[in-house]
Amino acid sequence: MKKGLIVRNSFNDSPNYLYELNRLKEEFLALGVLIDIKKTSELKIYLTSKVESNLKEYDFVIFLDKDIVLAKAIEKEGIRVFNSSKAIELCDNKFLTQLYLSNNNLNMIKTIPSLLCYLKEDLIDEDYFKFIIKELGFPMVFKECYGSLGKNVYLINDENELRNYMKKFVHSSYLLQEYVKESYGKDLRVILINHKVVGTMLRVNTKDFRSNVGYGGIGYPFIAKQEFLDLAIKASEILDLDYCGVDILFKDEDTPVLCEVNSNAFFKEFEKVNEVNVALIYAKYIVKKVYNK
Repeated sequence: MKKGLIVRNSFNDSPNYLYELNRLKEEFLALGVLIDIKKTSELKIYLTSKVESNLKEYDFVIFLDKDIVLAKAIEKEGIRVFNSSKAIELCDNKFLTQLYLSNNNLNMIKTIPSLLCYLKEDLIDEDYFKFIIKELGFPMVFKECYGSLGKNVYLINDENELRNYMKKFVHSSYLLQEYVKESYGKDLRVILINHKVVGTMLRVNTKDFRSNVGYGGIGYPFIAKQEFLDLAIKASEILDLDYCGVDILFKDEDTPVLCEVNSNAFFKEFEKVNEVNVALIYAKYIVKKVYNK
């Protein structure tokens, strides 16, 4: 019997997340592949002279979490993981994503990293503070490097706000980005599987600069110009992603600007808006990869 495993976060029970898990399980079953779903807490992994676990019965793992250590341990045992631990790691840290994609002739947002601070004092280096303002101007965008769904993403309008957020997140990893005013509350979500475009969705939020559905954004069908699709495809290829959602901003109608790449992009809204069976396409891709069929 063909058998795979979906690994899920132990603490996330959001409807969009559970929808993704169940849709994948449903489509795999239709293809003759039995799927178990386990929380990360149910993975019994330990190290001796080699990796040992309770996962030997599975032909592959779909890793729908961001616990890089566990993903790497599963791979070390010789089990194929979708996406790979390296791809997940590159997408999980937003600055690492930008850094890895740089020097590849992609149209990207100007991005500045935070400085590592491990002391108790809330320190701000004044020279670096001035450097940020000179390069980005106001408004600018503040993002925690680790996060999703638009959480801990802020529009910074002046020096006081910038100083306050830098103090608040002084012990966190964050980045600061140029604000693309032409794309206020609007972006393009492109879903790709095996570096091929499955479909596109325009996300629009009239009440917030963030287009995320969780913050009031609404998805619409959208026919994107080839420049936008080419940008998404190239990002997917560079990061070597089996599955991803690429978010692109609009500098204007013809000029795409890469915003983020999500290795575990939710597809509930996307399937509803586009009437595209993302789960089936992904399941078929994995079955072909694993079983050579």
